[in-house]
Amino acid sequence: MKFFFLLFSLFSATITHAEEIDYTSLVNPFIGTSKDGTTYPGAVAPFGMLQWSPDTGDRIGGYLYEDTQIRGFSLYRVSGTGGLHGQDLPFMPTFGPLDRSPVYHKYAYASNFAHTNERASPGQYQVHLDDTGIDVDLAVTTRSGIGSFHFPAGRDAAMVLYPTGRIGEVYESRFVIDPSQRKISGYSFGSGADNGYALYVVAEFDQDFSSFGFWRGEERLDGLKEAVGKDIAAWLRFDTRHQQRVQMRVGISYVSLANAEENLRAEISDWNQAALKEKTRSAWNSILSRIAIKGGTHDQRVMFYTALYHASLNPNIFNDVNGQYMDMDDKVQAIEPGHNKYVNYSLWDVYRTIPQLQALLQPAVTSDMVRSLLLDSQQCQGGGLPIFGVLNSAPGIMCGYPADPFMASAFAFGARDFDVKAVHQKMVETAMNQMPCGPNGGAWWHQDDYKKGYVAHESTEWGSISYNIEYAVADFAVAMMSAAVGDQAQYDYFLRRSQNWRNLFNPAVGFMQERYRNGNWVPHFSPTGTEGYMEGNAIQQSLMVPHNIAGVLNQTQKHHPIEPQLDRFFSQILTSGWPTDQPYYWAGNEPMIGMPWYYNWLQKPWKTQEIVSRTREQAFTNKPDGLPGNDDLGTMSAWYIFAALGLYPEIPGVAGFSVHAPLFPDARITLGDGRTLDIRTGTADTRNLYIQSLDVNGTPHSSTWLPLEKLLSRDHNTLVYALGPSTHSSWGTAPGDTPPSFDERGENAQRVHGMEAAGLGTPKESFDRDIQTVTKSRQLSYTYPSVTSVNAYTITAGWDAAQLRSWRVLGTHDGVNWVTLDTRTVGGFSPQETRSFALISCDSYSSYRLELDGEPEIAEWALYDRPLNRTAYVSTSTSSSQTSEGSRVFPVTVPKTGIYALRVRYAVDTGDAIVRVSINDQDTGTYTWPRAYSYREADAGLHALKAGENTIKLVSSSQDVSVEKLILIAQDPVNPLYFEAERNKSAILRQS
Repeated sequence: MKFFFLLFSLFSATITHAEEIDYTSLVNPFIGTSKDGTTYPGAVAPFGMLQWSPDTGDRIGGYLYEDTQIRGFSLYRVSGTGGLHGQDLPFMPTFGPLDRSPVYHKYAYASNFAHTNERASPGQYQVHLDDTGIDVDLAVTTRSGIGSFHFPAGRDAAMVLYPTGRIGEVYESRFVIDPSQRKISGYSFGSGADNGYALYVVAEFDQDFSSFGFWRGEERLDGLKEAVGKDIAAWLRFDTRHQQRVQMRVGISYVSLANAEENLRAEISDWNQAALKEKTRSAWNSILSRIAIKGGTHDQRVMFYTALYHASLNPNIFNDVNGQYMDMDDKVQAIEPGHNKYVNYSLWDVYRTIPQLQALLQPAVTSDMVRSLLLDSQQCQGGGLPIFGVLNSAPGIMCGYPADPFMASAFAFGARDFDVKAVHQKMVETAMNQMPCGPNGGAWWHQDDYKKGYVAHESTEWGSISYNIEYAVADFAVAMMSAAVGDQAQYDYFLRRSQNWRNLFNPAVGFMQERYRNGNWVPHFSPTGTEGYMEGNAIQQSLMVPHNIAGVLNQTQKHHPIEPQLDRFFSQILTSGWPTDQPYYWAGNEPMIGMPWYYNWLQKPWKTQEIVSRTREQAFTNKPDGLPGNDDLGTMSAWYIFAALGLYPEIPGVAGFSVHAPLFPDARITLGDGRTLDIRTGTADTRNLYIQSLDVNGTPHSSTWLPLEKLLSRDHNTLVYALGPSTHSSWGTAPGDTPPSFDERGENAQRVHGMEAAGLGTPKESFDRDIQTVTKSRQLSYTYPSVTSVNAYTITAGWDAAQLRSWRVLGTHDGVNWVTLDTRTVGGFSPQETRSFALISCDSYSSYRLELDGEPEIAEWALYDRPLNRTAYVSTSTSSSQTSEGSRVFPVTVPKTGIYALRVRYAVDTGDAIVRVSINDQDTGTYTWPRAYSYREADAGLHALKAGENTIKLVSSSQDVSVEKLILIAQDPVNPLYFEAERNKSAILRQS
């Protein structure tokens, strides 16, 4: 296979002076704060440790746009998750009597507010509190911030700090008020990680305290300077008769109070909030300017830059300025100088889009993310990789082993500054052993079942199919990293194991279905039932095999046509709610976000372009409810970025894009190494959805797959799309234009074919038509009532499929003299896999026999008699050159790209000849030709040829073979059965 691990270098010269644009003005942090988005509008720096944002209730992210009250401004949260977490150490300014304890009453000092008096932009947040007349202005850098609070004039201004405002239980809090230093400092330790976590804070003010104290429970303790307990809160009074503005600066740490103060001193040396805002605005612009777009509507530009903003909020820097951080075993560690330790990964979500995007734009940052995951595994009890990282813990949320595709994709797209061999070793180790990450952490569960072929129904209470699918994706990621370090044995092993999804694919229903350990299917299957699936059903998730899309489409197509199924699936785009029982595209949930590109594998790219366009328009808007579901730490936002650019990283761990039409007429991406890529369409007409042609660096590119290596030839690169309103374009529709799929043999081992959907029909003979019954007989034969032409056959492996690698098909008229019709050697089957093969024969026979080498286990052998549809076009070639002993090369020219049957007119008088055929230096199969004293024709398979000149090479085992001529017979129309059939031994050629 060809390894796709090359840095993606991008873009050239139509957009200039990006540094003069304030991209933060095009960010709307309120997008996603309504309904299911669960984002927050508060102040945060890129990947910042501190998220200073309003709390409107016990909300995911702390904020819901529909709420009308703010009860505090807390210091920690995560963006776009599906679970409650954070809201630690809320500070709440108030004006009036402090007559109610907030310890058990989170809304004790809440105030109404209106969105008309609320503003947010990257790094800052402002709001007017209606009930108390206070103006709040927050600004932050990575670990610290300055809050400015404009109170009414009077003696009743106050700041309340109540640790019990957090989500979850408080185990202990301890705070000290130092009026001489105008400071309150301390920590709160509570639930939310394996063993809980502590957040330390130092808060300083620019005005004296007129009074101060604590609450313990309901009791107010005036003048108390220190309090410890799980039920405490603090208050500070200010006299604002002469100076109404009170400023507060905070620093935080997860290690110690001393580190929190050191963070504050290192990042903020004065009270200049305007300078702090400018510093963080500049940091955000340095990220947002990496992709400069032109054109589109104002709302589309805002949606785009808000998506890039949201995709750069998580994971979060966890180390202090001195490098210290708390590890998975609650021990203090130090990161290497020049690097950062990152936490908070919803890996099941983010592996699909985030590492690819960030590795392109910020490879050093992304490399630190991979370093962090490796450190987590090395510093935790159990030695496993995180599945869902939350601060310094790794709860086993969701399924699979998503750290593997995260790290493999980061590497593939350019993040390389980490110990690749150590990462690979950890991936292999955790894939072969059940190793949790921490005492309550997740692991690669169900090892015993999965190593035998699939996760059984009995193994888990929820989602056995989803586990199986995600483990297959993780296996593929391990295979890709094995290729990167040159470990061929591990590459082969994990590539084979990545096909375990097949073992839950039930050909009787055409979907993946739960299975018992004894091999029986769990009964009462429904395509919209959620049994076996996490957050979805069979229609929504059964096709989620991103590394072998052609394979899973082929498996489905054996039961029913796949294209109509996809058409029905995309007839509705669901953008809200929890539609796990619906047969439609749920645009807001990760397992299916890559499915719009499946039409590229079906050679129907215009349908991909339509659905991506519809999803961009319907699911992503410049409104508070403008995200189609949880943003999941930027996953959906990163999806939108790729969807808008015309490039989608479909296959985890593989450096390339499935191509569609961009949204903007002009975009420039600047990579971390300074290289650029310009994407141009030359049109702003929204009716021009369909690609008519594509040029890469001035060279036509017809494939719907764009490998990153094709973009590495220059420092400044260009993608030029010609778009139009018509679907009647031939771009991307040729057999060789489809993206790659990977089965156990490697890249491009599968292509989508038609089979029954193309009208193959019921086989004339199929052994016993029950794939559950198997045989180890080395011969299977069938006799027809009369002479019959057989043009195709299928073989279905049993459960023990490893030895099913080579065989012959023979025919006879009289039952005595058998003629070899087909000889095959393949790369091995997966359990119960079915493959189809063409049988081009000039004659018909009454009996056919399958002779198998070794003792393979076979479930079915089916014969078909559909005739070939040939055109009158016949190309002959008699010119050849002898390149070596027993080898001849024939130049042939064909008028169009397509599938051709190859026949050879030959003679040999010393016995049967074994001849290897190669097309354009690609081996396509080996054929056995019987002894022939005079010239006769022999079949040499079906092959894909490109328009124009091709080179056909014949290498014979016998020097006595004489070749008179070659005959090429065009198959018209292209029959997808025979295209797929010969894929098992022919390398389909691509036009470059």
